[in-house]
Amino acid sequence: MENLLIRGIAKSICDASSLTEKHEIFRSNRGVLANCRILLFGQEIANFPEDWCNQKFGKYSLYGLADYSKTFILDKNVLDMPINPVVVSRCANFDLNISSYLRKYYYGNNSFEEEGFKELLIYLKEKGFQTTIQAYLFERGYNNVDRLDEKVTMEIILSDIMFEKSTIEDLKHEKVKKPFLNRKDEMFAKERFFQLLNINRIESFNKPAKYLLIYCLLLKAFLLKCNGEIS
Repeated sequence: MENLLIRGIAKSICDASSLTEKHEIFRSNRGVLANCRILLFGQEIANFPEDWCNQKFGKYSLYGLADYSKTFILDKNVLDMPINPVVVSRCANFDLNISSYLRKYYYGNNSFEEEGFKELLIYLKEKGFQTTIQAYLFERGYNNVDRLDEKVTMEIILSDIMFEKSTIEDLKHEKVKKPFLNRKDEMFAKERFFQLLNINRIESFNKPAKYLLIYCLLLKAFLLKCNGEIS
């Protein structure tokens, strides 16, 4: 019964004509909705921080999964007016291209010249992003690992660790500054490399139906958002 009641209230919120009305319905039912969070897209105002909009750095782009400049979150933390920006963690997923450039940044010559890339890295640090190369590891792991270049792959994984350890001051330095990697960092990188090699052999990944379903939905959402602008 409670689930049906929550669904009914959520529908009323979605059907309301203004954000003020949606907020008031949520506020009036805060007892029932105490553990609920509703994301409203396409709103006239947002309670995400202003810097959550998509960003471009030269030929590099940082895209979210939605237009956060028009996204409003309703939960127990936004019951009162005025609404303050919500505090949300952010994670940037580095794909194969970005991961490869990150390797070039740390393992190339000492003066990296890719326009916009350094600015992207500094922005991620300044805004407190978490970063991950998990998308890269999945992409490589599901392809032909027999052709995998161990040296290049290890350097990509180590570059990810170095970026995590780098400070804003390190990145702003004229010359590339490589953080010191200790034994623990190297062992962690080797562990990730062997996980990549065995990703298709691990039983839990042999039939990743739920993972692939979510992955396909996210890809479809991204393609629709780009409106055919990429090929």
